[in-house]
Amino acid sequence: MSAPTPGPWEVAHGGTGRPGAEITEYFVRRPGNVCSIAADIIDPTTYQPSEANACLIAAAPDLLAACEALVALDTDEGCRARVAASRARAAIAKARGAR
Repeated sequence: MSAPTPGPWEVAHGGTGRPGAEITEYFVRRPGNVCSIAADIIDPTTYQPSEANACLIAAAPDLLAACEALVALDTDEGCRARVAASRARAAIAKARGAR
């Protein structure tokens, strides 16, 4: 398996359709890129566009880095634990849609 696309990733949206029948689409990309990492993100239970799922996908690089930092901690290094916990809180907030 190749390495994942480096972060940061962001949620973007656009509209398709005709006037009066527009559909919002959510996709995930690197900031400034037009190429999507994930596109047409929907909720499989409602078949509707899902900003929440897009936010979770966009947080993937941050969540991975935070988890790797937590796993790498030694129990006697409190300062590193605070930094890792701060990164984890920020990744969780991003996954939940905070901007």
